[in-house]
Amino acid sequence: MPRRVLLLALVAVALTMAYAAYLQPGWESYRDDQRQYIQLAQRLVERGEFTRAPVGEAFVPEPLRTPGYPLLLAPLCATVGCGHWQIAIAQAIAFGLVVVLVYLFVRRLAPDLAFAAAAACAFYLPIAYYAALALSDFAATAVMVLAMVLVARARSLPAALGAGAVLGFVTLVRPQFALFPLAAAAAILLAREDRSARERVRPVLAILAAAALVLVPFSAYSFTFFGAPFSSSSGWVLWNGYFQGRGSDAQGIAAFRDRALGGAADAEVFASGAGVGLDPVESVQAAGAFREIAAFEAITDRRAQAYAWLDLDRSLARRATTLIAHDPIGWAERGITFRSIELWAGEIPMRVDDFHLLPALPRLVSMAVQLVLFVAGVAGAVLLALRRDRGGLLVAAVILYTWFESIVFVTEPRYSLPARPALVIAAVYAVAAYASSRRGYQKARAARTVAA
Repeated sequence: MPRRVLLLALVAVALTMAYAAYLQPGWESYRDDQRQYIQLAQRLVERGEFTRAPVGEAFVPEPLRTPGYPLLLAPLCATVGCGHWQIAIAQAIAFGLVVVLVYLFVRRLAPDLAFAAAAACAFYLPIAYYAALALSDFAATAVMVLAMVLVARARSLPAALGAGAVLGFVTLVRPQFALFPLAAAAAILLAREDRSARERVRPVLAILAAAALVLVPFSAYSFTFFGAPFSSSSGWVLWNGYFQGRGSDAQGIAAFRDRALGGAADAEVFASGAGVGLDPVESVQAAGAFREIAAFEAITDRRAQAYAWLDLDRSLARRATTLIAHDPIGWAERGITFRSIELWAGEIPMRVDDFHLLPALPRLVSMAVQLVLFVAGVAGAVLLALRRDRGGLLVAAVILYTWFESIVFVTEPRYSLPARPALVIAAVYAVAAYASSRRGYQKARAARTVAA
């Protein structure tokens, strides 16, 4: 391993630790999923069960979070403890390893660009920011990069099984990637290689089988307690995604909610909904959702709340589906515009309190820079896909899958974090391709000048 790549890994570690010092002692406490993940990891150690219920209390199944990230935190909890500093240090080291993995991946794809891609990843501040927090997004990023490296090299059956197992674990960390093994399989089958498509089918099947097998224990857990293969918050995020980008009149929405909960007549609810831009169909669904959410929040028993969450999530999914069918064009337009911009260009890696004090101009500049990176990344992904190299197709698959899967639901910038290393790789490739074409054009122009 070149020394300069190891220096980049140390830069990644240092940036993460700098963010940890900046974010403590609050550690962005408004992100309450940090507390939930740490609780789940602690209970895995203390009880050997996937639950948030403390030792001594009755077991309560977990309806919201998946076990991937708690499983990664559990060894910390069992040894040095799983406080925020311990997690930040462990994830800082993991970020350093991510930089090395990016270098190894790109070295096979475009050797001349391997160091540049690793450097761009090391200095990409959003990754360091999330690595300093106890969130599953960075863990999914690290595991996804490892999966890319393994899938790119998976030509034997054992290698394919290992790659598939890691792909399955990505889903256990972030369930949005449940179908990504299919995209990875497509990348292998579409790649232009010296082996026939038939010879590639065997490792593809091994990858898909291993990915599915990794999910079997959690699927059995979910079936046992909830009667479904995969408990999640898909209904909640689909519901919120429908309204994302519609504007936010907090006072008007609060008034609408009060009327819905207060048993107001339909005409009054419709009038209040119209005041915040809702048509009658949307007003009916929103009023019903507010009533169901209020009923859920009134439940105090931990076990009853777990099962009520599943009922609420399924109901919100039905309501969201009704609204999407009611206005599919508006929902799709907001996905391509507002939700995409929020997903790829809405990140400013700083404390939320500092963010609220930030003037408009720096926010706009940050968004513009991120949009340029996104456009360059998509362009690079297209160029890489056209090469039909397995690694290039994998880069394109990660970016495009993350984009089009995410904008179906509500989006936050962190939801695209697992695809950011791939985006950086593709952007570096696009810049290099553009620079190469410019040099070729200038040489051709100079040659024509000399000939003249």
